[in-house]
Amino acid sequence: MNALLGRIYQDYFMPGRWQEYESLLRAALDAGYVFLPHRELGSLREGQKTFFLRHDVDSDVPLAGKMLAIESRLGIRSTYYLRLCTLDGELIGQARQAGCEIGYHYEELAAYAKAHRLRDPAQVMDALPTIQKEFIHNFHAFVDKAGEVTTAASHGDFVNRRLGLRNTCLLTPALRRELGIVLEAYDPALESRVTARISDREYPALWSPEPPEAAVARGETVILTLVHPRQWQRAPLSRLGQDWTRLREGVRYGKQ
Repeated sequence: MNALLGRIYQDYFMPGRWQEYESLLRAALDAGYVFLPHRELGSLREGQKTFFLRHDVDSDVPLAGKMLAIESRLGIRSTYYLRLCTLDGELIGQARQAGCEIGYHYEELAAYAKAHRLRDPAQVMDALPTIQKEFIHNFHAFVDKAGEVTTAASHGDFVNRRLGLRNTCLLTPALRRELGIVLEAYDPALESRVTARISDREYPALWSPEPPEAAVARGETVILTLVHPRQWQRAPLSRLGQDWTRLREGVRYGKQ
């Protein structure tokens, strides 16, 4: 019940947490952290205090724009992972101008399973070649609008959790070479370098496992912080539409 009430407050009543967002970024800058987009993992220097700031723009593009405005003012470069449904030309242009990275937040495996009501993981894996063709088509469409894209990040969906399969299953080494994808956000090449991995959470938890400021104060060498714009301010009309879509998809997927 507490989680439900927290979600309702966050989605429909919570004011923007933008001062808090700017404060945590300033704390990292003041502590000497260098902000790098994911595509620049190769330039990570041993012992350098580094901050990877990742945005999963699952929804609420205007709120992502507010985050970007704060980062631009501070001279911070980060990574924005956009879905096909959040592929916004204005946000892309502003992010590129600020030196930020645009990556593909993909979900083809979950989308295929939902569309075909597949509940057996084996059925999904059997369909993997078809799903990969859809990914290739979507990736090219994404690049046509976003420009060069060299990194991707799997989007999580309720279907992934039910199946026990992540979208990363479809991104084979051969497919990555074909499309020029040099990094998936959950690759060991990045994860193994991170000394503190933090994600924002729904109200009232806010952060897991701790606020970024705690890792900064501790002097962690490489901090990776994942944020979702929807967690930072209410957006009643947007959330109402999202809740309805989730309900409709869940009912349809559950039907035999």
